[in-house]
Amino acid sequence: MKKLTPRLALIASMVALLACVGQEPNSTSTSSPLTRPTVAATSSPLTRPATTPTAAAAPTPTPQDEVAAEDVIGPLLPPNGVVLFGRISGGSTSDSLRFTDRSGQRHDIPLKSSSHSLVMVPVLPVRGEPIIFQTYTSPSYARNVASPSSVDDRLYVVRSWDSGSNDVSEYDLKTLKAFPSAAAAHFSKAVVGDTAYSYKYPTYDNFIGWRGQLEFVREPIKGGQETRTVVRGVQGYLNDPYFPFTLIATGQKLFGLITPYPDKPLIVVVGVDQSTGEPTEIATYSVNFDDYMRGSWDWAVDNGFVYWVAVRIDQGETIAEIYWHELEKKSIIESASLTLPDDVTGILEFDVDDGYIVLNPSWQGRNQSALILFDLSTSVTEIVDLGFEISAVQIIHLGE
Repeated sequence: MKKLTPRLALIASMVALLACVGQEPNSTSTSSPLTRPTVAATSSPLTRPATTPTAAAAPTPTPQDEVAAEDVIGPLLPPNGVVLFGRISGGSTSDSLRFTDRSGQRHDIPLKSSSHSLVMVPVLPVRGEPIIFQTYTSPSYARNVASPSSVDDRLYVVRSWDSGSNDVSEYDLKTLKAFPSAAAAHFSKAVVGDTAYSYKYPTYDNFIGWRGQLEFVREPIKGGQETRTVVRGVQGYLNDPYFPFTLIATGQKLFGLITPYPDKPLIVVVGVDQSTGEPTEIATYSVNFDDYMRGSWDWAVDNGFVYWVAVRIDQGETIAEIYWHELEKKSIIESASLTLPDDVTGILEFDVDDGYIVLNPSWQGRNQSALILFDLSTSVTEIVDLGFEISAVQIIHLGE
């Protein structure tokens, strides 16, 4: 899941959402014993509150309150419903910098910058106007990209620089303002209680080969000395010293996730010992990797569930497969599927919150502003055209 700098900016330049376009894709829960696990009829990855989402009206400022634009963003957020977050491009500008070289000659260096904005878009139960809550530039001399990331109803912005460093900030969902956060400081790590867990990988030297060992790192969040343990019990998962699973935390437990890839076409969930970092296999499901579109596999974690998505062609139809696993309770991996429009050529991005799924497809012959929303609990699917191209798409269900 890279970001942050300037604070909340303009509400001006809100863009109207276009209506739903195209036919709704069909959804199905039928499964093939060779390609998908069986879906339990009573299985549901969520329990939603019995509330009727309604859109909130923007408050009317009183004369004595000189309210800055950024301060009225919070009330414009609906108290309930589903919202999307993402990044849009604002175009490019050029400038130049005058400098003197060692010979004393003066030159103009061209400085090109690209501007981008982070937006929030209400989509359910009613469409609302996009709200720009942060803008930033990516100059040629310091390339960077800011992306929203949502984890269990918490919103982060991760700003990744071409130097390899990241700035991470957490944002308040009511005000869309950044605030200091221990979770942001340990964003790339799995946190249980007061401890952040991660792995330190060996490095490769062209002359002597691999240097160092795979280490399990435990870092006290409130300060103190970190401890490390060499991980030994990973031979069954490793063909080289790279650790192949992503470390995540839910509740009071650590888990590792393996997403299928050509050399190991498996969905695997492992439990991770918090003292040693050693993995224990919990659930495994084999897939025929060649059946799926290249690059279509993606995963997301939400409220104790892990989800995967992949796209395949079945008898001329484009099918999106959604797999999920309840980390702390179930030992089986379950699935559902939906038929996508024929002009979908893959899935660029995928996110889940409370069983609401957003897919950002790659289209052939269609505007790239169209997204697919899928409600896993009701199997309702719709295509939403935002009217502008968006990337780094995330979804959050408000009002829980």
